[in-house]
Amino acid sequence: AVIALDGNSAAANLLQEAKNGKYKCRIFVDEHSQAIMTKARSLKGYVSGIDDGNAAITTLLEATERTH
Repeated sequence: AVIALDGNSAAANLLQEAKNGKYKCRIFVDEHSQAIMTKARSLKGYVSGIDDGNAAITTLLEATERTH
């Protein structure tokens, strides 16, 4: 899983690499970070946005439970 809370072009590149990687990867991005949300929008369907800290914890726990 990739969890991006803030970032720049390097973080955007990381999102792209996670999408293109050999193994399935869940990608989560803080919706308040404009720089990485721009990249996240271009990866339609591969990125889940998180906008609330408490909801993010629930979302992440649910995602990890499904993979085990």
